[in-house]
Amino acid sequence: MIQRLQTLFLILALIANGLMFSFEFWSASAANDSDRVVEQLSLGLTHLSYETTLQDKRAASETHVYLIGLHGLASLLGLGAIFLYTNRTFQLRVSRLAMLLETGLLVLLLFYTDGATKDYFSNSVSNSSYQLGIFLPIVSILCFFMANLFIIRDEQKVRSAERLR
Repeated sequence: MIQRLQTLFLILALIANGLMFSFEFWSASAANDSDRVVEQLSLGLTHLSYETTLQDKRAASETHVYLIGLHGLASLLGLGAIFLYTNRTFQLRVSRLAMLLETGLLVLLLFYTDGATKDYFSNSVSNSSYQLGIFLPIVSILCFFMANLFIIRDEQKVRSAERLR
């Protein structure tokens, strides 16, 4: 099970999924010189935090259950795909579904960062950047893709060996 390359890629995808909880995906800040107001916004997998300083000193934080649920489902499917090594066709389907969910998570995050900029900042954003966490879903998608390739190759080897019998 562990010696197969698709298992190693699935484990790498799970590691990337686990690291998504540690890193932020995006952050932005804006400063208004006339009012001396500084606004900061950061987006992680589990939170969206918004802070305004010097004027009304408000801070807000939101939890996005749907992002966590989508990410958790993709992680569980990836974990389940590791143990489906005896049924390669079902393993391939589960891995493809996990890759599709990770792609959906990445698209939602990109749309959400764009919407958060428009919702929270009335003036122009002076500093907006994607952080390390936005690349982790891409790494996970690539690992699922590579695992799918090796699952297909493994299935082709088994079918060609059965023909020789």
